[in-house]
Amino acid sequence: MGEVDEVYLYTAAAFVEWQRTEMGQWCKDQGIETDFTTAYSVQHYGVEFTVYAEMTEKEYMIYLLKFDKGARHEHRST
Repeated sequence: MGEVDEVYLYTAAAFVEWQRTEMGQWCKDQGIETDFTTAYSVQHYGVEFTVYAEMTEKEYMIYLLKFDKGARHEHRST
């Protein structure tokens, strides 16, 4: 996302769109709380949008098996 005045509004819209995807719907159906953060990215010359969630090990394993393609682009931190 490039330089914008109201970063939170643009990223909130992107988060709502993500919630409508298969991944977002799965998290909602499992009762997994999701949220997002934004940060300015020097590498991308704009704003980076990150969705995060807390999952049990079992939920995370199912997530990886179900969404292998999407999981490749994630960053996991403990």
